[in-house]
Amino acid sequence: MQLSLGVLPEEAPLPLGPLPSTPAPKPPISVITRNKVLRIADAIEARRDDKQILAFSPEDFIRFGLPYKRIEGSRYERRNGGVRYVINAAEGHGVPFGQDRLLPIWLATAYLLCGQPEDGVIQFRSARDILLAFGLPTGGSKHLALKDSLLRISHATLYVYDERAQKDGKTGDERLKFYSYNIIEEVDLWIHKHETQVNQYTLWQNFITLSARFAKSLRTKVMPLDLATVRALKNNPMALDLYVWQAHRSWELRQKGIKSVGVPIFGPEGLLAQLGSQVLDEAKARQLLRKNQRLVEGVWSGCPNHLTHDGNRLVLRPAEDLKEAKPALPGVTSRPPVTRLRAAAGAPPQQAADEGRLLVRRPPVEEE
Repeated sequence: MQLSLGVLPEEAPLPLGPLPSTPAPKPPISVITRNKVLRIADAIEARRDDKQILAFSPEDFIRFGLPYKRIEGSRYERRNGGVRYVINAAEGHGVPFGQDRLLPIWLATAYLLCGQPEDGVIQFRSARDILLAFGLPTGGSKHLALKDSLLRISHATLYVYDERAQKDGKTGDERLKFYSYNIIEEVDLWIHKHETQVNQYTLWQNFITLSARFAKSLRTKVMPLDLATVRALKNNPMALDLYVWQAHRSWELRQKGIKSVGVPIFGPEGLLAQLGSQVLDEAKARQLLRKNQRLVEGVWSGCPNHLTHDGNRLVLRPAEDLKEAKPALPGVTSRPPVTRLRAAAGAPPQQAADEGRLLVRRPPVEEE
């Protein structure tokens, strides 16, 4: 058999369309966003694996919070039901705000780790360790920001007025009830302007002395928190306050054996009033609260609380206890490796100018 090879008819060329364009490269993820995601993941994994680290909040800072942003003037006032809170700031320093709310948490936790000494002294390794505790950058600008925060907290006086109806039924006389206190009595701390290793002169020669009343309040009652959750929410003051407040209320419900309770969002004793929100428009307030509650629930896996569909109430339920969690902070221990000194022995005289020693001493005040 013979095979013949024929020539196939020539096909018409196919029309060519425009070549597909190369997709634009996605913008790189910023360091801030990446770190935020990692902090949230750390908090979720710690709860899942029962490896949480405890921190503590002073009781007064659960019932009222600092302003979210810097405010003009030297006075800040808030009302929570029948209790009024006033912060008076010393001239030139301003009212504590924003991330300054991290310092009371650090002070309460560090004071416990130091063994709750009667003299109220917290001895620790370095200012850098305060920043590390909350996952903050440790560059020179953050050290200066920490210095400003310490000065605002140190020079602020807090007044708490109990104005709930307290009258004598027979005479009609009213009872005046209030107390005031400062948080910090003395600071002796080396502020490093550059991110360098702590040298031999400053190692473990940093301390903060709490006021007698504040130290006594910490020995009486503090609220346990999850440190990883605080780290994850540190850049969102309202979400952080919302987490601290809910952790406290859910912990109380478990202690009292109460299954659930609904808290109104609006009104003089509502949630927004307790958080100190200044938003007056109800629609915007609901939107803001939903946004921050989503942040809390995203970090607090298994959060037992939720907003109702209409956004008018927050339903609270008991929270699970932190299983075998223990407090820990970088550079804080009940037995520091050196004896506390008022000044580092052998430090050259020019060191204060070179490294920026922060020294604040409040005149002693007799407190009950």
